[in-house]
Formats: sequence, structure tokens, C-alpha cells
Amino acid sequence: MTLQVELDGRTFRRFALFDVFKREGRWRRPALFTCFMLALSCVCLMGGSVLLASVFCIIGLGLPGVWIGTFLVQVTSQARRLDATHAAYTVTLKEDGILGPGLENPLPWDQVHAVYCVKDCVYLYVTPLRAILIPSGADGFDEVGQFLAQKMPGRIKAPSSFGRDATSAETLPQGTSRQ
Repeated sequence: MTLQVELDGRTFRRFALFDVFKREGRWRRPALFTCFMLALSCVCLMGGSVLLASVFCIIGLGLPGVWIGTFLVQVTSQARRLDATHAAYTVTLKEDGILGPGLENPLPWDQVHAVYCVKDCVYLYVTPLRAILIPSGADGFDEVGQFLAQKMPGRIKAPSSFGRDATSAETLPQGTSRQ
């Protein structure tokens, strides 16, 4: 099965947020840092040091805010470039593996790192750091779910997104289900 994929900025933005915050959980360290700095700020306030408390509070909220802001600006910039260039590639799902951008030979199904079915897209992680995106707009998207369910039974993940359910029977490709 060969799919012609055209990647737009909106799909890339969703993927970047999913990959960094949901899959890798990179929100935890900034949140922990903020909690620690706010706790130090409270201790300073109880000790009567308002200036030191305000410094801890500003640092505790400012540094994670700058990190998240910088990340979002970079993702938005990359998404705009994708919208301008209309990035397109071909993904071939074969019996013996997957063939896509950057893969010269088919990658066997047992070597695929992970598959996530999220709202309107399938993320095929060929390595822990590299994914092939198959958005719902790709021709043959409905058959992708059935094919993946046959090739990777029990390995397809359909996570909730940022605390709310992002997948339902209507948004998953046919043949996949929430686990």
C-alpha cells in the first residue's frame, strides 16, 4: 500500500506538541522546577524576606515560561515553512516492512519503535527520535489502520491528549481501537 502524504503546518504542530509534552513528558522537569522555586518563595515569605521571595517566584515562573515560549515559537516557525513549501513524501507499507523518507530498505515491522493513533493522524516511530506522519488526508488512510492492526497486533497506542480524550472510534483509522 503506497500513500502520498502532504504535511501541513497544523499537523506538524500537533505532532511536535504530542512528541515533546505527551510522549517524552518533557513538561515534568519545568513543572517540578516551578514547584520547587515557588516553595522556596513561600519559605522566604514566611521568614519575612519579600525581595528574595519575589526573586524565586520570578525565576520559578520565568525560566519555564521562556523555555515553553521558545519551543512554541520554533514550532510555529517550522509549521509556517511547511505551509509555504507544501512538504510531500511517499510512504509504502509492505508485507515485510515500511518504506518512507530516509529509509532506503524496508524497515521490518518488528523493528518499528512505536505506533500512535491520535486525532486525524498516525505517527509511525521508526526510531525513538524519528517518526513518519500519516495524516487522515492521505489517500488510503482508512486502510492504514487495518493493515497496521494485522502487522503490529497489540502494539498500536491511542493515547489521550493533554488530559482529555483525543481519540474516538470516529477519528482512529479502521481496524484500530483505543487501548
